[in-house]
Amino acid sequence: LGYCSSWTTMTGQFGKRPMRPLPPARWRFLVSLPLLAVASLLVISRSTLSGFVSAGYQTNRQRSHFRTQLSAEGVTEATGTELQLAVEQGGPVVVDFYATWCGPCQLMVPELAEVARRLGDKVTFLKVDSDIEADVSTQLGIEALPTLLFFKDGKMKPVQRIEGVVMRDMLQEIIQEKLL
Repeated sequence: LGYCSSWTTMTGQFGKRPMRPLPPARWRFLVSLPLLAVASLLVISRSTLSGFVSAGYQTNRQRSHFRTQLSAEGVTEATGTELQLAVEQGGPVVVDFYATWCGPCQLMVPELAEVARRLGDKVTFLKVDSDIEADVSTQLGIEALPTLLFFKDGKMKPVQRIEGVVMRDMLQEIIQEKLL
C-alpha cells in the first residue's frame, strides 16, 4: 500500500476492521476519469438517440417527402376514405399498413411493387400509413407492422390477414388463391 500513510479502524456492527484513507489529491483524478468517460458516452448516446426519436416526429412536409420515397410504382398511398372507396368498388384490393419508422415495412416496398407489376390491373394495391390513419388501423385491428389485408367483393371485412414481411412469390400465390 504505497500511498497509504496509515491505517485507521472503524467500529462497525461486526467489530473492528481496517479501512483505507483517501488517496492523495494528485491521484484522485484517476478515479474521476472513468466517470468522465461514462458521462461523455451517455451524452453522446443521448444526442444520437434524440436524433432517432425526433425522426418519428416529422412535419407533414417531411413526412410527405418520405412517403413518396416509400411508395412504389403500382402501389398507391391511400387515406381511410380512399381505402373504403376502393374496397366498395368490389374489385380485389391488397392493403399494406405501414409506418415510416418501421424497417420491415420498408422491406415490403419492392416486394409489393414487383407483385403489382406482375398482376397489373387485376388487383388494386394500396398503402396506408398507420400513424396518420390511426382510426382506420384501430377499426381494422392492426396490431403489428407491416400488416397486409386482402379485400374482395366490396366487403370491409378482409378475407385474409398477414402480419410481417412476405416475399413476392408467396404474396402472389396468396393473392391468386384468395382474391382471383
